[in-house]
Amino acid sequence: MLVNPLIDSTVAPGGEVRALLAGLSIGVVQLDVGCRIVDLNGAAEEILGARRSTLIGRALDDVYRLMAGEGRGRLRSLADRALRETVPTERSEIRLLLRPDGVSLPVCERAMPIGGPGGVVDGAWLLVEDVTELHALRREHQYLTFHDPVTGLLNRRAFEGHLDNAVKSLAAGTTHAFGYIDLDDFEAISDTFGQVAGDEMLRQLIASVSQALGDRDVLARLSEVRFAILLDGCRPGEIESIAQRLRQAIADFRFVWQHETFEIGATIGLVPIDATTVDLQRLLAAADAATTMARDETQAVHRFDPQSSRDIKLADHFGDMRWLSRIHRALKKGGFRLYRQPIVPTDDPSPENAPLYEVLLRMVDRDGEIVTPGAFIQAAERFRLISSIDRWVVRAVLDQMTKEPDATYAVAVNLSGRSVGEASFLDDVSSYLDEHPEVRPQRLCFEITETAAVSNLQRARRFISVLKARGCRFVLDDFGSGLSSFAYLKNLDVDFIKIDGSFVVGMADDPVHRAIITAIHQVGASLELATIAEYVETETALEELAALGVDYAQGFWIRRPQPWSDA
Repeated sequence: MLVNPLIDSTVAPGGEVRALLAGLSIGVVQLDVGCRIVDLNGAAEEILGARRSTLIGRALDDVYRLMAGEGRGRLRSLADRALRETVPTERSEIRLLLRPDGVSLPVCERAMPIGGPGGVVDGAWLLVEDVTELHALRREHQYLTFHDPVTGLLNRRAFEGHLDNAVKSLAAGTTHAFGYIDLDDFEAISDTFGQVAGDEMLRQLIASVSQALGDRDVLARLSEVRFAILLDGCRPGEIESIAQRLRQAIADFRFVWQHETFEIGATIGLVPIDATTVDLQRLLAAADAATTMARDETQAVHRFDPQSSRDIKLADHFGDMRWLSRIHRALKKGGFRLYRQPIVPTDDPSPENAPLYEVLLRMVDRDGEIVTPGAFIQAAERFRLISSIDRWVVRAVLDQMTKEPDATYAVAVNLSGRSVGEASFLDDVSSYLDEHPEVRPQRLCFEITETAAVSNLQRARRFISVLKARGCRFVLDDFGSGLSSFAYLKNLDVDFIKIDGSFVVGMADDPVHRAIITAIHQVGASLELATIAEYVETETALEELAALGVDYAQGFWIRRPQPWSDA
């Protein structure tokens, strides 16, 4: 960063000032009102690449060509602006100075007007700093941000950007292929001869493999033995032949170190990127599945088949595994966020006065993308992390409600069937309530799906009973989706029935759906239970629900979910 020397900008340099300037490592140039050089110090001579005697009196533009960057346009010196606007000015960006001798230097500059008699500007100071070392450090840092330091290949961060662009390009009708190359026996070389030998082997191997790729193909190193490949513009019929060519290039490779010759094997799994590609996460899971399948095949190469049940099942497994690590990270690093959506009376659907809000969970991914639960809940349930998520949500909700002690609205928190069935979870919720005495339990509702309640009726009844005794309320969610809804309803001491959204969405065109909604509301009313209709997406739907007597409504037409902190 350019350091401002101690210069009085209102005077021309006398003997003392000139002596000060001579000792500075920053170039200082004095200019007249016509932007011609009046004087300069030794550092400026070195930066401009010319002697002082040849520069005095010359126009600055003749000897000072400032460029925005390599191959980019020329910039005016800040001295012009300082003279024109009569204010000090600074350029923090690094620019390239092209000297008459052909040398280019990265520089930072600053300019200040020189005040003459009567406050009239009669010149300017131009301060220039050679930042070659800083520029080199920045470029090295930028390079290492996106490249593997051993092989020079792109790293995971840079490669996933290329992969994301390839998926987005499908709209233009292009096709690609993507996959992994896992090296076999690489650790044996490093363990035997050390890291230096292993690094040199990788550099030579990459040079050999690159010859089997096209100019537009992208190769990246993701870990010590895993590489990723993007075959740009690859047609589906070309995938197998390219994969075999890569495998053969690796099989033919020989590495010689200390008179020893080594061979190395590889497993290659490739996935077509075409109209069947759903999203990036599914693509990564499919590549994991293809590589695993290749490891079990004699040719060590496998192309993912979206029609194969075995391939699909394995991809589902890897998809869940990817979410597993992301869920753990979100729980440990604060990667979850609370959203909420208003539930309003059908006769007064103003979201600003909503008496009840449903709390919704979102995950913030590494790149800041907001991820909805539909993407990760299945993995959370499969790996028994759903109760940990539910615990996080309950505590976060109570923490948030503590910040709003005077609020009168209630909130509904969704709970999984697994959490409702855990005795320890009930104990933890009770402890959380004890830790937040400022929150009235009557403001806290819990949403339990009909399926979850019915699957373990005894534990669900105890869970509801214990927390209702403390003042909490309950919503029976997705009501009507089960086969014995009405039979079980009288066995569950809930306060609200939330009608399954599939009935609400279809009621405009299906009289059976309207009849079911009417029946649910009538049964609820007979039991003194309020009814809530979700998935209300039109004004017409809201009006019909009100006509049918449904008490509350929730949906995009009323308001989309918002971050709780913004709501």
